[in-house]
Amino acid sequence: MKQIQYVSGGIDLLDRISPLWEQLNSYHKTHSIHFKGKYGNLSFQSRKENLLKKSLQGDLHIILAMNAASNEDIGYCVVSLSVDRIGEIDSLFVIESFRSHGIGKQLMEQSLNWLTTHSPKKIIIGVSTDNHAALSFYTHFGFFPCITLLEQPPDHAKTNTLL
Repeated sequence: MKQIQYVSGGIDLLDRISPLWEQLNSYHKTHSIHFKGKYGNLSFQSRKENLLKKSLQGDLHIILAMNAASNEDIGYCVVSLSVDRIGEIDSLFVIESFRSHGIGKQLMEQSLNWLTTHSPKKIIIGVSTDNHAALSFYTHFGFFPCITLLEQPPDHAKTNTLL
């Protein structure tokens, strides 16, 4: 069994998640049916700015999973709490070679424990509809689809035709 260490912190850990976030974004670019262009236009810098803004308007917590043998970061979870007490699992990723070892489960449990200590009104997660593995994973933690938000892809041909 692989030895995993977990490190918790705040915005001081943001830069460490950059290479892992890039892998997550690449996964979405590869697996998205309608939004490949959207993921292709995302950058970690813009994601970081969004998370920093969230931290100023509430609270932000990051948990990193590290391979103890190599000190390599192999997974992370970013969780936030807004000023109106809405908790959100903002991003979770584990590199492929370390999946199915309970690391994602541990990251989720630690994140949910952190949120619970802050008494959120509710907890939400945004998941790409093309990410079936993530949708299945989150149901194990009691998360289920509530609404379906439809969005036109950025490269969708715009027409002025009214139905």
